[in-house]
Amino acid sequence: NGGFSEWTEWSICDKPCGNGTSKRVRYCNNPVPAINGKECSGDFTITRDCWMNPCKSIEVNLVQRTLEKWMWKMYNIISYEAQNFTINFKNSVQSCFNQNDLKGLTNIVVNKLEMGSVIVNYTLMFQYLYGQIVEYLDLINSTRKLINITISSTQYYSND
Repeated sequence: NGGFSEWTEWSICDKPCGNGTSKRVRYCNNPVPAINGKECSGDFTITRDCWMNPCKSIEVNLVQRTLEKWMWKMYNIISYEAQNFTINFKNSVQSCFNQNDLKGLTNIVVNKLEMGSVIVNYTLMFQYLYGQIVEYLDLINSTRKLINITISSTQYYSND
């Protein structure tokens, strides 16, 4: 029959700040089950909560030129046309993060729309930041798409 190895050391916390989870594992290899031998019975993985320093909200400001059709009424951010575009844009950004398993995004704020196809000045707010913004920018710059919105170029800056 198989026997368990010793437990590994606890992993680092899965979040860089705030509450997260740490785990450790063991393997059924001490010994490995022989012919007709039984597999190990019991937990292979255990988890525990871990607490890091509180997360500091981080804002990243972006300017994105899309190839969407500009309508003059979009200058007024509360117009129907601007609101419709804004909802579609925010949903596309959120879907991009969700589909690529990018964590920590807490809010998307469209600050302003400008002419030039449609140029979007927006802010992404994160609970924590550890590289997901780089993955997001790489993804949209390589595909030139933000789910269902075609992208021309991206500029970004942050006050943090």
